[in-house]
Amino acid sequence: PLPTLNLSFDISEKVTASDWTEEEFIQVLREVPYIRPLVPAVVIGMSEQSISVFDVNGHTRTIEWAGLDWARRYITDFRQSNEPEVAADITQPGAVIYIREQEGQWRISQLPEVSGAFIALNPKNGAVEAVVGGYSFYQSQFNRATQAKRQVGSNIKPFVYSAAIDSGYTLA
Repeated sequence: PLPTLNLSFDISEKVTASDWTEEEFIQVLREVPYIRPLVPAVVIGMSEQSISVFDVNGHTRTIEWAGLDWARRYITDFRQSNEPEVAADITQPGAVIYIREQEGQWRISQLPEVSGAFIALNPKNGAVEAVVGGYSFYQSQFNRATQAKRQVGSNIKPFVYSAAIDSGYTLA
């Protein structure tokens, strides 16, 4: 199973005991950071090819195999675990996970560990076409594209080298 979000206690015993009210589940799920569009949820049941979850908004949802089968355990940057065969290879009742709605279907999701920025320029006229300053404004209001004071490092080398070559310099 994939790693789950950390809470201050083990929720799996409560889920399998089935003695919690919806309000108690919601109260626990409110401890999990709610970073839109990801929705905190707890796995409350499963079949071979689907899981049932209860989310922080009080909804019970079924996530079908198409929303699960992408998940792989991280091993290294170049290697992940084998494809899951059943839902139990991915998660278990009591796991606190993130879910997300995409194209009308609910899927399990995860919070990216990396934050980055992207600026798209139109090479024909130099216009800024798009600016993305991070994953989620709800997670961090810091705009990495416009507010970061980063060193340009190797990012500027193509511009410097192409200008030099254009001016007649050679690589020798």
